Amino acid sequence: MNFWMCKCGKKVSANILKCPYCKAPADQETQLKFNPNLTSCRDCKKPISKGATKCPSCGCSNPGIPENSYMVASAITIVIVVIIAIFFFVRYQTASAKARQQMNDASEAAEDAQRSLQKLQDQLKRQ
Repeated sequence: MNFWMCKCGKKVSANILKCPYCKAPADQETQLKFNPNLTSCRDCKKPISKGATKCPSCGCSNPGIPENSYMVASAITIVIVVIIAIFFFVRYQTASAKARQQMNDASEAAEDAQRSLQKLQDQLKRQ
């Protein structure tokens, strides 16, 4: 069984967060260690409920969500947007290259047809 030591020197069961002898609350570290529903505020570091939307001590909004998690989410979003942009850019470049090749092929075919027509016209004039 787990215990924590109170300031008064008595052992207190881990499931009790207030000393039954001197009525002193467990320290912050003990509260966080033995109560799974608590976390620490990202600003003032005091114990708060995991579901709290505002810290009762400092007023911080969403105190249970670490500040760097917003940065991680932003970074992931940026990376996804960049990957999508690169995908469409490469796809556009590939499509453009294919379209240019098709235009070149069509242009060469038109030039060949024009040369053939010119040859036929020259042959008809000679006859």
